[in-house]
Amino acid sequence: MNSRSADSDNQELNQPNDDSYANTINQKSANAREATSSILRLAFQITAFYFGILVPIAILAIASGGALSQNSDRWQSGELKTFALLLLEMPETLPAIPLILAAMVALAAVEVRPKASRSLALRATIYLGVLVSFQYLGYSMIASMFFPVLIGGVLTWPAVFAISYLFVWSFRKLSRIMVLTAVIAILLSLGFNLQSDNFVSGAVVWFLFGSAFGGPFGCFVTYWLTARRIYLEKYPEPTLRTSIVVWGSAATAWFAATTGSIMLMLNKYSQLPLTRPNDCFVCSAAAYGHKQIVLSQPVVILGQVHMINHQLQRLKFLEIVLLAAFPSLHRMIRGVYNRIGPMVALPARRNRWYADVCYLILKPLEGFAVFVQNIARIPQSKIDSIYIREAEIDL
Repeated sequence: MNSRSADSDNQELNQPNDDSYANTINQKSANAREATSSILRLAFQITAFYFGILVPIAILAIASGGALSQNSDRWQSGELKTFALLLLEMPETLPAIPLILAAMVALAAVEVRPKASRSLALRATIYLGVLVSFQYLGYSMIASMFFPVLIGGVLTWPAVFAISYLFVWSFRKLSRIMVLTAVIAILLSLGFNLQSDNFVSGAVVWFLFGSAFGGPFGCFVTYWLTARRIYLEKYPEPTLRTSIVVWGSAATAWFAATTGSIMLMLNKYSQLPLTRPNDCFVCSAAAYGHKQIVLSQPVVILGQVHMINHQLQRLKFLEIVLLAAFPSLHRMIRGVYNRIGPMVALPARRNRWYADVCYLILKPLEGFAVFVQNIARIPQSKIDSIYIREAEIDL
C-alpha cells in the first residue's frame, strides 16, 4: 500500500517537470520558426528591392540610351514583335514612367513599413504595379521571344533570393564584422575581375545578362507576391466614395499611359521603311573571342571594322547554299536568327569568354558547312573571299 502511494507521489512530482519540458520544446520551436520567417522576410525585401526597383531603373536607363533601337532590321512588317519592341523604347515608355515610379515608391513603403499597406491608395498602386509589370512582361516576351525572358527570370529571381537569404542568415548567425568584411572583399574582387577576361567576369556578365532579360519576369513576380500578401491581410472597408476615387484614378492613369504609349509607337512605326532593309548580321558574335581560339582578323567593311574568321565565312557560305536550294526553309531560319542574333551579339562583343563559348557551340555547324563544301567541290579560295572581297571593294 505504501509503495503504491509513493509511486503516485512520484508521478505527481514528475508531471510538472514533463509539462515544463514540453513547453520549453514548443517555445524553442516557435522561436526557430519565427527566426526563419524573419530571415525569409528580409531576404524577400532585398529581392523585392532588386527586381522591383533596381532592375526597372536599369532597364529604363538602357531604353533611354537607345540600346533597344540599334536593330536596323525593322520595317513596317505588321508583326507583333515590331510593335512590342517599339513600345519598350523611348519615348514610347515615357507615359508609363509615372506609374512605374509610383509603384516603386509604394513597394518600398510596404516592404519597409508593412503597416503602410493599410492605405487604400498604396494598395491600389501595388495592384497597378502588378498590371504594368505584366503588361511590359508581355511586351518583352513578344519582342525578344518567350524563352529568353522566361528562363532569365526563372534562373535569376531564385538566385537573388538565395543570395539574399544566405547574407541575412550569415549576418544574424555569424559575426557582423566578418560578414561585412567578406561582402566588401567579394565586391572588390568582382570589380577587379570585371576588368579582365576570366571565368568570374564571364559569370557576372551572364548574371547581369539574365537579369536584363529576366527583369520583367522577376519584376512581375515581385509585385504579384507583394499584392497577394496584401490581399490576404484584413483591412477596414473604405467608404464607397473613397473606393471609387482611388480605383477610378488608378484605372484612368493606366488607360491614359497605355493610350499615350500606343500613340507614340504608331507614330514611330509610320516612319519605318515600307520594305525590309537589305541588312544582315555581318559580324558574328563568335568572331569576337580570343584570337588564339577563334582565329579572327579585323576587316574593314563599308567603313566599319569587323572581326572575320573562317567559321563566319563558312557559315555564310552555308546560308547562301540554303537560300539557293531551299528558299522557304532559309526564310524561316533567317527569321529566327534575326530575332536571336542581336541578343547574342551584344554581350559577346563585350565579353570574350562568352564569344568563345558561342564559337565552340557553332563548331558542329561549321563542320557541316565544310562537308557541303567538299560535296559541292567549292574551292577554298571562294570561301576565303567571302567578306574579304567586300572589304577590298570598299577600300
